[in-house]
Amino acid sequence: VETVVMGAGMATVERLLFLYLVNDLGSTNLLCGLSVGINVMIEIPIFWYAERIMGVLGHDGMFATSMICFFTRVYGYTLLTPATRWFVLPLEATHGITFALF
Repeated sequence: VETVVMGAGMATVERLLFLYLVNDLGSTNLLCGLSVGINVMIEIPIFWYAERIMGVLGHDGMFATSMICFFTRVYGYTLLTPATRWFVLPLEATHGITFALF
């Protein structure tokens, strides 16, 4: 059940994030591109060390960390305004953690 809920939530955010940034917050394509770059830069080392992370956290710990990062990120999106739209970049760093550990 948790996997389905997380998957549905992640898919929804992935499909609507750029629309929210551009249409509601007045962001540029540059900010959208940078958010993807930050995301990938965080994912790569986590994927590289995934075996070690799994040894430390285990399956449940990785999933719990992923869920905490996801909910933190989505809550952070609700706090964004046109003046604070660049804060999406640190929020996207948590997306890298969410995706890599999920």
